[in-house]
Amino acid sequence: MGDQEEVQEQMKADMSALKEQMASMMDDMLEMRQLMEKNAATAATVSLAAEADPTLPAIAHHPIPKRGRTRKKHTGAHQQPPSGIQPSGLPLWIAT
Repeated sequence: MGDQEEVQEQMKADMSALKEQMASMMDDMLEMRQLMEKNAATAATVSLAAEADPTLPAIAHHPIPKRGRTRKKHTGAHQQPPSGIQPSGLPLWIAT
């Protein structure tokens, strides 16, 4: 009988974890829905403004999202100069 009780307890724990995961997913989906509704309202506002004033630039119809600038990370490793160039930056024939 002990094995059956252990299995039942494990199933209860699994079901509880699944319920929590489902609740979290539902919250996330509701947030996404709100964002989509907000974006739809913004798009409608921009469209109405463009219709009201056709002299607005075309960018008002389709705004371009801003992107962050990406930078290379410094690894801290010393880079070797290309062959034929001394660490001073001078070509071999000048450095010698």
